[in-house]
Amino acid sequence: MIFQAVAYRVVPWLPLGLAFTFGLYGLFRKTVKVDSTTGTFLETLFLLPLTLAFLGWEMLRGTSAFGTANLQTHVFLVLAGVVTAVPLVWFANGARLLPLSMVGFLHSLTPTLRLLIGVVLCREAFTIVNLGGFGLIWLGIAMYAQVGLSAPE
Repeated sequence: MIFQAVAYRVVPWLPLGLAFTFGLYGLFRKTVKVDSTTGTFLETLFLLPLTLAFLGWEMLRGTSAFGTANLQTHVFLVLAGVVTAVPLVWFANGARLLPLSMVGFLHSLTPTLRLLIGVVLCREAFTIVNLGGFGLIWLGIAMYAQVGLSAPE
C-alpha cells in the first residue's frame, strides 16, 4: 500500500481505514463470547436503522427497487439476504476455530484472486506499480508461510 501511495502520490485513506477497522472487528468478534449466529444477528440488528434510513431515502428519491419492481426482482432481493447471511455465519464459525493470523492470511488471497480475474478474464491493465504493490504482498505471504511452516509446535 505504501509503495502504491508513493507511486501515485496519494494517501490511500479508504484502504487504511478498512484495514484498521476490519482488524479491530476481527479481534472483537473473536473475543466476544456469543455464538456465530447470534453475533451475526446482533450485527444485522445494529445496522438495521441505517439500512431502513437508506431504503427510505432511496424510496423518496424514486430509485428504490422495493415497491416498484416486479415480483421476481422482489424475490431475488429477499433471497440475496439469505445468500449473504449464510456464508457470513459459516465464516464466523470457521474464524472462531482458526488463529487470527490464519484468518488474516486467508484474507490476503482475495486481492490476488481479484487481480487474476481482472487481468485474465476482464483484460485489465497490470502496471509496474501494480506489480510492485502485489509483489510486496506476495513477498509477505511467502515470508509468513515460511515462518509458519518452519516454526516448532
